[in-house]
Amino acid sequence: MAAKNGRITAVLGPTNTGKTHYAIERMLAHRTGVIGLPLRLLAREVYDRIVALRGPSVVALVTGEERIVPERTQYWVCTVEAMPQGMACDFLAVDEIQLCGDPERGYVFTDRLLNARGLHETLFLGSDTMRGMIAALVPEAGFDRRERFSELSYSGSKKISRMPSRAAIVGFSVENVYAIAEVLRRLKGGAAVVMGALSPRTRNAQVDMYQSGEVGYLVATDAIGMGLNLDIDHVAFSGLRKFDGRRMRDLQPNELAQIAGRAGRHTRDGSFGVTGEAPPLDDGLVAAITEHRFAPLKRLQWRNAALEFGSVERLIASLERPPGDERLVMAREADDLQALRSLAEDAEVAARASDGASVKLLWDVCRIPDFRGISHAEHAHLVARIFGFLHQSGRVPDDWLAAQIDRIDRTDGEIDTLSKRLAYIRTWTYVAQRKGWTGDDSHWREATRAVEDRLSDALHRALTQRFVDRRTSVLLSRLKQKERLVAEVSEAGEVTVEGQHAGRLEAFRFHQDPAATGEEAKTLRSAAMAALAPEFHLRADRFYNAPDTEIDFTDQGGLMWGQHAVGKLVAGADALKPAVRSFVDEEAGPDVAQKVERRLQHFIDRKVATLFEPLLAVQKDETLTGLAKGFGFRLVEAMGIIGRDRVAADVKELDQDARGALRKHGVRFGQFTIFMPLLLKPAPTRLRLVLAALAEGRDEFPESPPPGLVTIPAAGAEPATLLLAGYRAAGERAIRIDMLERLADLLRAEDSRGGFEAKPDMLSITGMTLEQFAGLMEGLGYRADRGEREKVRPVLDEAPPADAPVMDAAPEPEAAAVMASPEEQAAPAEAAALPDAPDAGGVPGAEAAAGEGDEKRDDGVLTVAEAETETGATADAEPDVEVFYTFTWGGNRGRREGNRQRKPGGPKSKGPKGKPKRGQTDGPKKFSSAPPKKDKIDPSNPFAAALMGLKDKS
Repeated sequence: MAAKNGRITAVLGPTNTGKTHYAIERMLAHRTGVIGLPLRLLAREVYDRIVALRGPSVVALVTGEERIVPERTQYWVCTVEAMPQGMACDFLAVDEIQLCGDPERGYVFTDRLLNARGLHETLFLGSDTMRGMIAALVPEAGFDRRERFSELSYSGSKKISRMPSRAAIVGFSVENVYAIAEVLRRLKGGAAVVMGALSPRTRNAQVDMYQSGEVGYLVATDAIGMGLNLDIDHVAFSGLRKFDGRRMRDLQPNELAQIAGRAGRHTRDGSFGVTGEAPPLDDGLVAAITEHRFAPLKRLQWRNAALEFGSVERLIASLERPPGDERLVMAREADDLQALRSLAEDAEVAARASDGASVKLLWDVCRIPDFRGISHAEHAHLVARIFGFLHQSGRVPDDWLAAQIDRIDRTDGEIDTLSKRLAYIRTWTYVAQRKGWTGDDSHWREATRAVEDRLSDALHRALTQRFVDRRTSVLLSRLKQKERLVAEVSEAGEVTVEGQHAGRLEAFRFHQDPAATGEEAKTLRSAAMAALAPEFHLRADRFYNAPDTEIDFTDQGGLMWGQHAVGKLVAGADALKPAVRSFVDEEAGPDVAQKVERRLQHFIDRKVATLFEPLLAVQKDETLTGLAKGFGFRLVEAMGIIGRDRVAADVKELDQDARGALRKHGVRFGQFTIFMPLLLKPAPTRLRLVLAALAEGRDEFPESPPPGLVTIPAAGAEPATLLLAGYRAAGERAIRIDMLERLADLLRAEDSRGGFEAKPDMLSITGMTLEQFAGLMEGLGYRADRGEREKVRPVLDEAPPADAPVMDAAPEPEAAAVMASPEEQAAPAEAAALPDAPDAGGVPGAEAAAGEGDEKRDDGVLTVAEAETETGATADAEPDVEVFYTFTWGGNRGRREGNRQRKPGGPKSKGPKGKPKRGQTDGPKKFSSAPPKKDKIDPSNPFAAALMGLKDKS
């Protein structure tokens, strides 16, 4: 590329001086040109700019992993390492020429400085620190000093939470970059990520998010210092040290200035500072950056470019040849030289590299960059394998290359996994770009490029998903633009603001998405509330006009509108006049809250008036006077149910007229309870329990029993609570008070002193088994004596004819609760009483034959014993035994806690009074539940003749 007569100019100055833009203009002024750039990303950016100006047919892009070369190429955009050698071109430029001092890549830039020239014009672009070295090494070069278009100022240290928008935060490790991006996602809605290891496709997609304003922040490595032109107002350093491939070291002032100079675009001023754990910059360093005063470079990195390929040893020796100028220093051993040394020790490789062509091929293969970064030995092994293929057959086998690519062609996995696959595919992209290394160069270039694109897109999605909260970023963008946000509420209550999920609106309370935290949560709520203001008013109007059927109260005092809570009941001045408190977000405004509260108050007032109408009628009845009025007042205080033991004295003093006046309002004077049967319905019971709990100031309200149950478990329940629910405790269970009064009516007909057994009516009323009924009676103050007796068995002297009617046995009482409404069971017990059931299995009118069972009769009729023999029954079979209970009034004995009888002497009974009659004992009697036997035999009975014969014998 050397030219004797071409003009050489060094365009030097700080960042944002338009150097790269000037170089592009100068190249396009010539017929042909080459420009070398420090990064693949920057090369792609410049390529796109030139293509936009001149079209793709005359512009080539050549990097290590990408090669786009049209047939009529005029302008070449390359990375510095990929600049074509030996090509005569009118114009040549090298950007960021100060990288001649870089320990890793500096020798490449130094070689271009010394040897690369355009036929008519050559430009070296970079920092003013190169002026002395260029003047010494290229004395024919002229200089063009450029000043920065805008001012650069230092703003000190800032927390990330206070970082201004359009800022770039610089980290010097992948872990650091990811950590910062994660914080920005939580606090600011997200950030774009730019690193040198990203593919151009991924990098462009990330930069587009930032440039379009979708995110307001950029997190990057020092790659942004190399000419990437972005709209950045502020640059913040998260650290001041970096790993340079060998060790951790402090960043030099000129390196800091190169990165900080990205702030401010064209004539817009920029600022820089520090954040996180980075210490503040000292005044001298700040002055050096803002005034662009840096120590000039005294040494440039160099490696011999005149290589000898006679043998591997001669090639290594030429690479290690020292520079002949004291201003040049030997570059550190690069990856290509390390790979060459390793392969030189391999006997097979050494045998293959026996001539100049094979040594040159070996060197070309060793220059494959170690994109994977696994280990030096692993990279050397891969290089040796590729060299073996190329030396043996002249190309890499298609099946082997396809297998390597297929292993990478997967888009699943996390960010780190995708990044590793991208690094791996770059190796095969580099191989495919080398002319003649594969059987079909164009096929493998397209194949590797397609895999890289898929991985790049997947990595962009993964980065965006992890580090960008689109919802918050969209809302922040709209808020900053002071645009009116559009909120939508679905029928299910899902709230979206500008198409982004924000949470749920349940009645008049907004439940924000729990995934949002910190600043994001504040932003989300602020945006949602600003957009939901009209919706709150619309809902308030709809609720105010809603019918009472859409509103209800819960057992815990909550007020519901459909499925959503809109308020709760609170204690009022009177137990029957509760107040309400609405559940309305403060942001909805006082008008909405007041409208909701008015509607709720109307609802509960009407509910109390409807369900407690009989009780309120007592309260408003002006005809009640004297004791009746006072008793009515006490009944209202007790919400329609009051234990008789509490008002026994008052009840005694009520005359018949007073009682009649109260009975007109539905008041029933029971043996155990004074109550209003209509208030025992499920709805009034629910409301009564809630209102009582409010009046008592309870934190937890008792639940209403399931409707229709006659008895419920009484364990752990307070007697007062049970009474409010319409039940009275009796033993382990509590019985509904209206059913208890019906039972009391039946018990009054029994001899409680002499003893009695349970009647089917009693079991039917309570819905209990005999054992459960005994426990209930004990809870009411009775004594239950358990006994056993032989069960009466059916006796048949002759099998009935086939057409004889079947006599059903009396049904056993059901163990399940009887479902009966209070109004159905408020009728007098006598009207609902069932007839006594016949003895189980017995034949009405039949009498047992005794004493004649062992003799056979002459009339052909079998005796009992003969019948048993005929049917196969054994004479010594054990008789069936049944359990029965005899109940007597026990006074205070057996009385359960919380259960009281009206009188200590027991309930009134219609049993015998005074002295026992003749033949009557003082002890308890035994009774049978079987029906009384008839003295006369029914002539129509088919067994009448046999029975008459038995009677005559007896």
